[in-house]
Amino acid sequence: MNRGHGDIAVQSIRISGFPGISDTPHDLDALLREPAVVAYARSWQDYLDKDHVDGSRA
Repeated sequence: MNRGHGDIAVQSIRISGFPGISDTPHDLDALLREPAVVAYARSWQDYLDKDHVDGSRA
């Protein structure tokens, strides 16, 4: 959310406790191309896209 203080740009991110990714700062664009992150994002998107037992969506 921008509250009038200018744009926020994320250039690097530190991931911890995530199998397949080292616990060091990563360039965000490079991190998003990591196979483990691609697989996790795909799995999360599949979850969000599916219909749940009660007919609702995530």
